[in-house]
This record gives sequence, structure tokens and C-alpha cells, in this order.
Amino acid sequence: MTTTTQGVLRRGLILLLALLSLSCGTGGVTEEGCFATPPIQGLEKALVSWANLCMPANRFLLIRNRRFLAAFRFTSVHVAGADGMMSCATYETYEREDGRTSFRDGRFRRGGGRLSALESHGVHPLVFQDGHWRIAIAGTKLNYSPKQCFWFPNPDVEMAPTAVSDITAVDAADPALRWFRLDPTQSRENAEITLSPP
Repeated sequence: MTTTTQGVLRRGLILLLALLSLSCGTGGVTEEGCFATPPIQGLEKALVSWANLCMPANRFLLIRNRRFLAAFRFTSVHVAGADGMMSCATYETYEREDGRTSFRDGRFRRGGGRLSALESHGVHPLVFQDGHWRIAIAGTKLNYSPKQCFWFPNPDVEMAPTAVSDITAVDAADPALRWFRLDPTQSRENAEITLSPP
């Protein structure tokens, strides 16, 4: 083995050990620890940027992707860590694939669970995050981000925040809704959204 090859291997091994030490974490916040914190009031208005949308708890976020329609809402949000940048939440979902825009008829698939975005490990671009931060919904996968946000997965998926808290009042055909999607030009400014009334 040449000296050059040994040097490259040594540097690669040092980098690998550094990444492994970062990935082992520091014994930080666990999902159980996060959920042990009291729930927060959180956002009062929806927020949108070119890449994500953040929603108040107990209000439905509509997600539309081709024939899929889903209604999602956070039922509780908890914050952990000294900087408040780690969070976890409980949620419920309602989904349909039949092309209908209302959830009044009760013919939909209901779900729910927990999401968490905890410590990040690694060095960019090799970074991963602890927790259950991905949800399969409306025929796609959304990535949860602290505290009450989702990243737009691609320009085909649209999201509309609502003021609705009762699933039977959800109507995706409501002309007052504002639908947002990923803005690949990154030109959309961060904005607060006035939620459409139920």
C-alpha cells in the first residue's frame, strides 16, 4: 500500500469516526421526555414560506395530491430542549381517495399518531434527525419540522390551512381557501395566513 493511499484511508477513517461520534448523540431529549413536557399553546396563525407551512393546533390543514385528499390537525404540541428547537406532537388524520371534497358523509379513513423532531446528528449534507418526523398522508410523505410545520415534498402536493376544527365542516372546494405548494423559484416571502372561517 502506498503512502498516499494510507493517508487517504487514514483521513477517511478519521472522518468516519467523527461522524459516528456525532451520530451517537449526547444523551439529549427522547421522545418520551418531549411528551412529558406540558403542551404549548403554539401558533395562533398559519405561516407559509416558499418551502414549508406551519399550522396552529386543533385546526385542519388540507392536503391535496392528485386524487388524494387529506385533512390533518395537531391535537397537542410539546417543546423540548434548552433552545426550544426540538418538538413533538400528537395528530389525527382523515383521508379519502374518491374525488369528493367534503368529509361530511363519514366515508373516509381515519388515523392518528405521534410526530417528533428531536436532535440532529452529522455534518451537512450527511445529517439525520432523531424522532418520528415523517408521515405518510395523501399519497405522499411529509416531513415534520419543529414546532408545527411541514415541508412541501414537491410542487404536486398542495396544502390549504383552514380555521375549521370539526371534520364534518371541512370542504376542500371552498373558494375562500388558499392553496399553497412548493415554490421552486424560492420567491414566495414568509407570510402569516388569515385562516378561512368554518
